[in-house]
Amino acid sequence: MLHLADHPQSTQFWWELAAGAGHLGAAYCLYLHHTAQGARTQATHWIDQLRLQAPGLDEEFLLGTARFTQWMHEHHQPTAHPSLLDEVVRLALHHSDDQPLVCRPERQIADCLHHLAARRL
Repeated sequence: MLHLADHPQSTQFWWELAAGAGHLGAAYCLYLHHTAQGARTQATHWIDQLRLQAPGLDEEFLLGTARFTQWMHEHHQPTAHPSLLDEVVRLALHHSDDQPLVCRPERQIADCLHHLAARRL
């Protein structure tokens, strides 16, 4: 959600927090995130973490998604529904003006996500 709303610092913060706690999906997101930015050292760190925690990963798939992610990063900016963007901005401004991270999600953002998902079905 934060990635789609173009909040890269918050996105990376929460992914790192989750990946540090052993969440493989967050580590994979960090791998793709750093790959898209051309940050090879960081991308290598996160893909190595994935390989250590989940041996037997499909290497061809990992490399293919990395190439696709790089292409998307170069050609398409992430976009989110305006309602979701409004919620992210509300959360960012809710805390402090000097804090660049969107922290501590609230029930309202979960309700917004639920509402937007229901409309897509």
